[in-house]
Amino acid sequence: MMMLAKPMAVDQREQVQSSDLALMALFARVDTAAMSAAAAVVSALALAAATATLLLAGAPPGVPIGPNLSALGNVLPGYRVTWLGCLVGAAWAGAIGAVAGFLLATCWNFIHFVSLGAIALFYERDRDSPPAQGRSYAVRPVSADSASRDLLSSVVRLNVGISAVGLGLSLGLLLFLATHVSIAVSDHPGRYLNLLRVFMPGYSASPDGAWLGLLWGLIYGALSGGTAAWLYARILGARLPALVTWDEAALGRLRAPVLRISIHALGIALGVVAALQLMLATLWLVVRGTAGQSVHAQLLSHYLPGYTVSWQGSLLGGLELFLLVYLFSALIGEIYNIIASIRHQGARK
Repeated sequence: MMMLAKPMAVDQREQVQSSDLALMALFARVDTAAMSAAAAVVSALALAAATATLLLAGAPPGVPIGPNLSALGNVLPGYRVTWLGCLVGAAWAGAIGAVAGFLLATCWNFIHFVSLGAIALFYERDRDSPPAQGRSYAVRPVSADSASRDLLSSVVRLNVGISAVGLGLSLGLLLFLATHVSIAVSDHPGRYLNLLRVFMPGYSASPDGAWLGLLWGLIYGALSGGTAAWLYARILGARLPALVTWDEAALGRLRAPVLRISIHALGIALGVVAALQLMLATLWLVVRGTAGQSVHAQLLSHYLPGYTVSWQGSLLGGLELFLLVYLFSALIGEIYNIIASIRHQGARK
């Protein structure tokens, strides 16, 4: 009898420790430096590529190249659609991307930290069991069996909510600030922003319209962010807790492990959302009968060859945009994972 009691107690402690670590795995933290660097690099490359595409395509004699993209010079001093402007724009985009990545990671970590603390207050476990130490529990917490299905579902809902609120606030505030910046510095306030009223009824580049822009940005951002997060979680399923990197501090429950990104899942999730947005926007222009006058939408054909404001064009453009966004999303994930791996190269996975 005594010989059987000890193994049972040990096994019970291992299960409790595994459950504790599984809980931490679901609330893994984003590496702030890695996310900031990844967002900076990809943002810089995106604007540089957009500028270079127009320069290589060229324009008829006497016609300026990329007058619409050059409008970014109103908020990015020194930027023009020139080869020098390509470098200036890349620098500005990199700086903006770095700040955006830092804020994204910081907000994500803060909300998860608060949520994990709240759950820990009500999380039942054996108080007498010792904390996890050494290498014994490095693999167990990332197994699908160690995570409660209900808890996993709750965390997915939390992540969807965070993504919806985060992107909604970001897009809403961005449009709000862009409206006021356009009014303050542009010679033709709202020259391009007023085009958004096609999809945002009541919006205009005015102080009052900025508030409607904030509201519409919240709605569109929340729908996009929530959908992308839901798709990402659905693609991963029970493998979600496995995307973490453990170190001694994490195993000792002193801090959450580091989150790794599934490149494939992120690319599909963001690519699908972007493609659907383009298709729905194009179809809306067709339905309202303004497809022929949508000259600005036609400019997308510079980056999406064959795209037109039509039913068929929406399908082709959606497919091409999916591939483009998938590529950039995969690049963000790859850069993030590489930098996070280097920063935690002594960690155990």
